[in-house]
Amino acid sequence: MSATAQKIFVWDVDGVILDSAKETHAMTVESLKRNKHLVEKAFGKSVKPYSFQQFYEDRPYVDRVHHYFVHSVSRSLSRKTGAQLSNKERETVYEDYKELFEQLSKTFYEARKEMQAKDKAGWNRLSPVYPGIPEAMTELNEAGFKFVVVSSKDKATISEALKYNGLDKFFKDGDILDQTSGKDRKEQMAKLLSKYGPDAEYVVLDDVPENHVLSKQTLGHAKARFFGAKWGYGVGWGKHKFITVIKNPRELARELHLKAILKEHVTRHRGVIKVPFLGHYILGERVLRQKTVEKKLPHVIAYVLIKDKHGNIFLQKRASSKKEYPDMYSISASGHVKHLEGLEKAAARETEEELGVKVKNLRPLWNKPVALDPNLPHRLFFPFTADYSGTFKPNAEEVNVKDTRFFTPAEVKAILESKKATPSLQNFLKLIEGAKGKELKIAA
Repeated sequence: MSATAQKIFVWDVDGVILDSAKETHAMTVESLKRNKHLVEKAFGKSVKPYSFQQFYEDRPYVDRVHHYFVHSVSRSLSRKTGAQLSNKERETVYEDYKELFEQLSKTFYEARKEMQAKDKAGWNRLSPVYPGIPEAMTELNEAGFKFVVVSSKDKATISEALKYNGLDKFFKDGDILDQTSGKDRKEQMAKLLSKYGPDAEYVVLDDVPENHVLSKQTLGHAKARFFGAKWGYGVGWGKHKFITVIKNPRELARELHLKAILKEHVTRHRGVIKVPFLGHYILGERVLRQKTVEKKLPHVIAYVLIKDKHGNIFLQKRASSKKEYPDMYSISASGHVKHLEGLEKAAARETEEELGVKVKNLRPLWNKPVALDPNLPHRLFFPFTADYSGTFKPNAEEVNVKDTRFFTPAEVKAILESKKATPSLQNFLKLIEGAKGKELKIAA
């Protein structure tokens, strides 16, 4: 990067900085109310009230305004939720009543503009800032990033919302690209590119996939990274590769600096990696567990170490039916992190499934997953220590119940010497034994 090049962080407003769920629901309900006679004429009956809870459940399946109305009608008349409607069914309902849904969408935007003009305070209360965003912006600002807003809203509304939420200090007036800057994201990005040039480092955060696509088309030759805000709409990201979906906005700034794991395990496998890593962060699409095994795709294993007050370690003996390392000793509990599942949640789930106990006070032993098994280098282990509650009831389908228990240090040593431990357990215990404070974040 040249001395004059800048680091530009590009945010959308709705769904990325501000949670517009309540506002969008209010406008949907208002539009249905204003067009009640048209809805009743089309369907021969009234549409039942569309509660916020129902709306929020349907929201992940929306990528056009008219889908809000398709979902409300479908819930009322066919009792189908957004999750139960296929894309084909959604579009069929829309085409069958296209004129009505277009009128409802038009009223939606009219009602929104009216509220913005007449009740700014009420409008801003309906669109609060996402938890963690101010902290993330502060960290990024300190890291030297300049902030730019891109939005389909008008500049005055954006400025008012940023001011109301205490975020205006991060933005200059000339760095708010609204609807006058371009009819769509592609034109807005073209203006951004002309302003800061191809040598700038761009980080683009979107919550709608089509905006991501348009941004990427425009900034394709510049140095740019593209992120999807899962806490926003979270729609359709599975269709697009190489997008990091960040589950917790508070971790956003930290994610941008995790270059070691990205470089080592992601860039090298850029054509295939579509599995979760580091708990809060998801790369690309969902991939079935079987596929990660067959194609040896990099993926993360939650790895749980349980000790008692005497320093004995709980080890499980793998069942004879296991394809990998049958009848060998392994860590207390372990397993694949599922799609969109945090590491802590995966660790708790696997421990309960395998051992029948609930874990508490999960403490990570280090800050990034590592390869512990030379036979399976694509398998990245993220170890925790944990306390537990309840009585151990090992799952006979997963483990050899008789030989799954607490082992003294001497017994563990004997297991290692007899080569009855899995490679991951052997290497893990070696790391723990020889670790220096600076190498591990010791939590035990």
